[in-house]
Amino acid sequence: FMVKKLHLLTTEKIPDDADVVILGGPRKPLMDAEKSALKAYLDQGGQMLLLLDPVLDPADESGLEVFVSTWGLRLDNNLILDPMSGLGVAIPIINPGAYVPHELTQGFDLASFYPLSRAIAFEASQAKGYRFDPFLETSVDTWLTKAVEGDLSIDPNRDQKGPIILGGVLSETIPFGTEPDPDKKKMRLVIIGDSDFATNSVVQAAGNGDLLLNVVSWLADEGDLVAIRPKEVPTTTLVLSAQQTNLIFSVSVILLPLSVMGFGLFIWRGRRSL
Repeated sequence: FMVKKLHLLTTEKIPDDADVVILGGPRKPLMDAEKSALKAYLDQGGQMLLLLDPVLDPADESGLEVFVSTWGLRLDNNLILDPMSGLGVAIPIINPGAYVPHELTQGFDLASFYPLSRAIAFEASQAKGYRFDPFLETSVDTWLTKAVEGDLSIDPNRDQKGPIILGGVLSETIPFGTEPDPDKKKMRLVIIGDSDFATNSVVQAAGNGDLLLNVVSWLADEGDLVAIRPKEVPTTTLVLSAQQTNLIFSVSVILLPLSVMGFGLFIWRGRRSL
C-alpha cells in the first residue's frame, strides 16, 4: 500500500485515487468542511476505517459521534472493562475462536487486545438501506461502564454485562427487487472503538497488526491479502488471562520455593537423626 497523509482543509475532497481512508483516533473536533468531504466520499461508495477512542477528556471530543449517527451508529461515552485480562482491566482481550464469523476474521487464530476501548451500537430503525455486521465482540466476562473517570471499578448494579460489540462493518444494502449495478461501488465503513491497538507500541504484539492489515486489505478489495502474515522476526507475545497470571505467580513464586525449602528441611532433619 502507498500511504499518504490527507489534509481535508486544503484538498476539500477525498482524492479520486484513494482506495481507503483511515481516521485513526481523532482528538480534536472536525470542521464542517471536513465532515462534508467525508460524507460525500462515503455517499459515493467510499471505503473508510474509523477508529474512535472513548472520550476520557471533554477536550478530545471529535464530534464524530453525531456524524456516524447518520447511518444509525450510536457511540455513547463508555469504557469496556475486562477483569479476566492479564494486561489490565481496561485492556480487553479477544482470544482465538472468539471472533464473530466474518470475512475479516475467517481463519484468524491470533489473540488481539484493545487498550481503552468503547462499545459500538447500531440502531437499524434509523438506518434504512444500511446493515451492520459485528466482527469484534468481547467475552461474557467483560463489562461496559459509563464511569470513565476515576477508579475503574465494576459495579454490577450500574454496568452492563458482556459480550460487548467492539467493532463492526457498516455497509450499503441493495433495495429489495433492485438489480445490483456491478459498476457502482457500495459504501463500506469499518468502525472500531479503539485506536491504540494500531499504534506503533503494540501493533506488532499478538494479532493486532494482522487484524489491522486484514481490515485495510478487505476495504481495498485485496481479498488475497486477508490472512495471517508470517513474522519477519521470530518474536512472540504471550497474552495471559488473570487466572493464568495468578497460576504462574502461585506456582513459580510460592509453590516451587516452598517445595524446595520443605525438601531441604526434610533432608536436614534426616541427617540430624543419623
